[in-house]
Amino acid sequence: MATVIKASSKGQVVLPKRTRDRLGIDSGTLLEVIETATGVELRPLKQSGLTADEATARLREIVRYTGPRLDEADWQRGIELAIQKKWGKRSA
Repeated sequence: MATVIKASSKGQVVLPKRTRDRLGIDSGTLLEVIETATGVELRPLKQSGLTADEATARLREIVRYTGPRLDEADWQRGIELAIQKKWGKRSA
């Protein structure tokens, strides 16, 4: 089903309410603009909706590291060993 809409002098368009409701596009929703060979495609930008703290908490649940707490020096040694193992050389 095609719907005809008109662009303003600034290039703005209003998506029909029925379309916005069906796609869950509310005020402030970010849309991705994709140029195609035949025109323009708009897609709602998918966002996790999580805060940084919530995302970190979820990641910790998935990883579930139970070893001792690692400090910066431990991380650096681990990175150095991984580089040596993979490429047989020391990092810069």
